[in-house]
Amino acid sequence: MIKKVVFIDGVRTPFLKSGTDYMDLMSYQLGQFAIKGLLDKTGIDPNEIDRVILGNVISNVKTENVAREAAVTAGVPIKVPANTVKQACISANQAISNAMDAIQLGRADVIISGGTECTSDTPIGYTKEMRKKLFMAQKLSTPMEYLKFATTLRPNDFLPDKPAVAEYITGRTMGNDCEILAQKFGVTREEQDILATASHQNAAKAFENGNLDDIISVQLPPKFGPINKDNGVRGDSTVEKMAKLKPAFDKYVGTITAANASFLTDGASAVLLASEEKALALGLKPKAELVDYILLQAIFLKNYC
Repeated sequence: MIKKVVFIDGVRTPFLKSGTDYMDLMSYQLGQFAIKGLLDKTGIDPNEIDRVILGNVISNVKTENVAREAAVTAGVPIKVPANTVKQACISANQAISNAMDAIQLGRADVIISGGTECTSDTPIGYTKEMRKKLFMAQKLSTPMEYLKFATTLRPNDFLPDKPAVAEYITGRTMGNDCEILAQKFGVTREEQDILATASHQNAAKAFENGNLDDIISVQLPPKFGPINKDNGVRGDSTVEKMAKLKPAFDKYVGTITAANASFLTDGASAVLLASEEKALALGLKPKAELVDYILLQAIFLKNYC
């Protein structure tokens, strides 16, 4: 029997531009804030959670299964399974889709799902040649062996292997691909600037009108000043201002700029999903039913009655 999946509630941290207030954090900490905020908002007993599934793109080898670290540090019992999924920019949607499947098939009744990303904490490593040398150096034991190893090192070995948020096979970033799509479908620079302007203005109005009440407050040491809103939204944007910027990806015939493109973002979100039967048994009030999803991870909802 296929179970009905309901959406109970969701929260997110403020979304910040990389390199700003979340600079000293790791992805698991942002996930921790979101999960803890969700537990507080819904009031659910953490012992009722059957599973945690989070999406993530940029991994830190120290927290490879970032969902696990985020869940445990947020107060979810250590016995609860947690796993991380990856599918580029729709990783969180994939995580929610996986949660839907598990509940529909009766594998779980209550799941926390969502995504976390801290692009400010993108790992920067050495080149492959230097990594090979360091790997072999693990076998060294005597002073003479270490001295001989030191003589093999060259200044270029210490240059960082600069990371790029790009698709590995093609080597293209999202901006590069977007330029190709814009040219293929004839989307003009002016059309993009108009849409981007409206997006910034509407986001600013939504916050002012209290429509973004899913945003939780984040407080960080040492000052613990509250972070309550996204810092990449420019409510004073105009088409005229955007038109002055130069293309960011294709310098010659490009249409995408730093203003009409999305910026690298730090932030996390979490939702509480449950089977209808379990939600009612726990006294949780569903907001919507999750009906279906498609391959591109658009998730269909309908108002819960």
